[in-house]
Amino acid sequence: MSLNIIFILFNSLHFLALAVVFSALFFTRILASSTYAQHFSLSTRGYLHAGNITVLVSAIFVLAAQVGLMGNGWPDIIEPNVWLAVLGTSFGQAWQWQILLAIISCVFLGPLTDKHNYILLALITGQLAGLAFIGHALMHEGALGVALKLSQTIHLFSVSYWVGGLVMLLKVMKDSTKEGMREDALLCIIRFSRYGHLAVALVICSGLANTIFIRGWSMHGFSPYTQLLTVKIMLVFIMVMLALINRYWLVPRFKISGRNALKKFIRLTYSEIVLSLLIICLVSVFSTLNPF
Repeated sequence: MSLNIIFILFNSLHFLALAVVFSALFFTRILASSTYAQHFSLSTRGYLHAGNITVLVSAIFVLAAQVGLMGNGWPDIIEPNVWLAVLGTSFGQAWQWQILLAIISCVFLGPLTDKHNYILLALITGQLAGLAFIGHALMHEGALGVALKLSQTIHLFSVSYWVGGLVMLLKVMKDSTKEGMREDALLCIIRFSRYGHLAVALVICSGLANTIFIRGWSMHGFSPYTQLLTVKIMLVFIMVMLALINRYWLVPRFKISGRNALKKFIRLTYSEIVLSLLIICLVSVFSTLNPF
């Protein structure tokens, strides 16, 4: 397997794991009611453990792949001098924080008390924000560079809430069918949907802003970057349509159609998750390409 493919796969996995852990903690600490939070925290402990370990392992693989790519391939992965050279780059300096924060996050995977959850949420937030300081976000300096990094940060958090939230939403939907949890689970769904509108709007607006910052107003030419960006935009549009169908067509029919509407809702949610995985992989690919 080529180093390019390894970099793309583990870079995608790294962000996906961050998004799932971020959403699990956000649901527990922000969206879930006090009576539902403890149950949700216990039931998503596996997500937190697997997610944080995946974040750490994928971060190491991404850095190792980058060492090989900036060197002369696989042999340079074991060369200390090449590692030191990569760690001295902007990417290397930013990625050291990814690994350091991931290690600290794994340390706090013990009892997962309220205090531990808040610390983990802060650590994951730091890792997501750190992703705004690599790749095309470093194209500009000064005020334009600050604006691009800010827009990218907003994009990362809103995408994480949306994509990771879909995984958590499936868990909450199952709880909504259980006796004694229905009201708390439905309240959590309503809160997710309320903030979800804002998250989707921010995904679209910040994505558009990022494109303008990186590509400019002109979209002439059809480079590989532009082609993949076009596919990404189309997939995001489909995701938005599915989300609208779920929220405004199926949710109001829960009381009328019951389980039938719920099954359709879950199927469409799985479809959104699959589309989001494709989008994350696409972004990992064209983040390595020249945007012009």
